[in-house]
Amino acid sequence: MSNPDDIEFSTVKFGNQYGPVHVGVQPLSAFTGWDNKRITDDEKSLLIAMAENEGNFDSVQSYDSEIVSVGAMQKTINREGKGEFSIQVWQFKQTNPHLYMELFEKYGWTVENDSQQPIMYFKGKTGNALKDEIRRGFTSSTYANKIKQNSPILGPLVYSTKNIEFQRKQVDDFVYRLNDVVLKIKPSNEYASTLGDYLKSTLGKAIVLDHHVNRPAYVKRDFGKALNRFFEQNEHASRNP
Repeated sequence: MSNPDDIEFSTVKFGNQYGPVHVGVQPLSAFTGWDNKRITDDEKSLLIAMAENEGNFDSVQSYDSEIVSVGAMQKTINREGKGEFSIQVWQFKQTNPHLYMELFEKYGWTVENDSQQPIMYFKGKTGNALKDEIRRGFTSSTYANKIKQNSPILGPLVYSTKNIEFQRKQVDDFVYRLNDVVLKIKPSNEYASTLGDYLKSTLGKAIVLDHHVNRPAYVKRDFGKALNRFFEQNEHASRNP
């Protein structure tokens, strides 16, 4: 594993904002810790296909509205320090406390759960103050000149995502999200069946999982609209999948 201080970030422009990005070099397809007793070949193929549209295990960026996005599912720390990555790290802390200290606390990152929602801090700082500090030095000039530079704040996050146990946590979260969240969604009150009843192909499941990663609140509505259009065009089709 690389030293966090040696990890380089490029500057990316997003609208009028500039910020750091590390694309990463470890795709989900290169993961060596697959547990064939818990993950099927179809699930493995689905996750690999879907992750190609999100990021590598070790991809980290901070240039949009969130503080930072991390990993193969691009989980975020939002502007309040909360979010899916904060939850992921909190859960990792519970199951791997010593490794959490080695990968996160040692380098200044901590997660607390005092408000019933995990909040992440870097050396006691979170929110807009942390976001501004992360992006300091990543400017229009470094963007135009394609200057790569280190980030003492984000380098440790890239470092943590290269650890196989934290990668396994990312994979487990992928599988849980697919089977226990996405495929159990009912498209709308008109339909009694779940997405799992309708979706049988790997591609279909991958598309919906990707949509849920990016816009979770829209999946129910959008899938319902798609079904409505289908049945409008196929009046004699059975509504029972």
